[in-house]
Amino acid sequence: MFSKPLRSLLNTTTKQTKLYQRSYHHQTNKTFTNDSIKKRLFIGAAAALTTGSVLIYFGNDLNIIQRAEAKVAVVGKKEKEKTGEKFVPPTRNDLPTFKLDEIKKHGKESGKIWVIYKHGVYDVTEFHKNHPGGDKILLAAGGSVEPYWALYAQHKTDEVMEILETLRIGNLDEKELDKLTQSQKKDSNDPYANDPNRHPALKVNQETPFNAESPTSLLMDHFLTPAEIFFVRNHMPVPDINEKDHRLNVEGLSIKKPLVLSVDQLKKDFEETSVTTAIQCAGNRRSDMNKYKKVQGLMWEGTAMGNAKWTGVRLRDVLIKAGVDPNDKRIKHVHFEGADHDPEGSHYGGSIPFEKAMKSECLIAYKMNDEIIPRDHGFPLRLIAPGI
Repeated sequence: MFSKPLRSLLNTTTKQTKLYQRSYHHQTNKTFTNDSIKKRLFIGAAAALTTGSVLIYFGNDLNIIQRAEAKVAVVGKKEKEKTGEKFVPPTRNDLPTFKLDEIKKHGKESGKIWVIYKHGVYDVTEFHKNHPGGDKILLAAGGSVEPYWALYAQHKTDEVMEILETLRIGNLDEKELDKLTQSQKKDSNDPYANDPNRHPALKVNQETPFNAESPTSLLMDHFLTPAEIFFVRNHMPVPDINEKDHRLNVEGLSIKKPLVLSVDQLKKDFEETSVTTAIQCAGNRRSDMNKYKKVQGLMWEGTAMGNAKWTGVRLRDVLIKAGVDPNDKRIKHVHFEGADHDPEGSHYGGSIPFEKAMKSECLIAYKMNDEIIPRDHGFPLRLIAPGI
């Protein structure tokens, strides 16, 4: 599966024997259904009743009573007006202030498990044992829960905020956080300095170029893998492209009418369609292979895979408009070049058989799970060729 922004297409009349770099992933043959792949985040229909400092949960065989020392504090009107956000922890001048280094010491391996939500610090040591989502809360241990809550919107309720406040033990030193953010800014001469931010749950195999796989504990929670935790495969710095300036060039042998298309033209001139497909990196589980025989490449574990809905236009429609005869037996491969390139200007590229390119399932996509494709996954255009 070609995973970078498309810059140009080139079809040839001779079978290619050498590629610049491999640029595709394999699709699994397994058929998935929502019922078989989704796991329930909550046990039964759990409900929370809050009265003072006593929290009672009701669910399937679940009756947990937790007594909290802190009084439940609800965000007041002034807090909401000041921040413009609904779910903001209240100011607690009665609690101590902690630095990030101290909070990081309380990870999942420590005796006390702390997490951060905005400027609040919370001790979830006892709560995590009865957390409706199981041990997933430990992914945020020693850090912020916000990146994970972005995946599970059901946390953004008044009830959850009230429960969280009963676990409040302090405040985050915001000045120190600002200083830390400034100190972590990358050197402007670093070719990877402008790479996008990534979700902290990703299992990183390589920092530069960035390569990471999905967290095992979250992968099966979604039939469509969220883009934030979809595995990332890069060979070079991620291009930072202005969509309005980007052009797709269709040229080469057997192209009778070369095309130069903007993203808007692509959307306007061709029929939109969608394909849902599970894909995985060709090197997935290489770490297991390496146990039996030494192999080269990144040591992927078993989650360099994901399932997504891709929306765009059919590759065959674009090629036919460029004058390609779909029945021309002389054409063997369609070659692609990405917008990403090495310091010498060589673009990342690869090819697929012409017969495959003519199938309606192959897309030039501009959406992933009904949203604009993120930079790490090919913005603004990505070739989708299921089964390659």
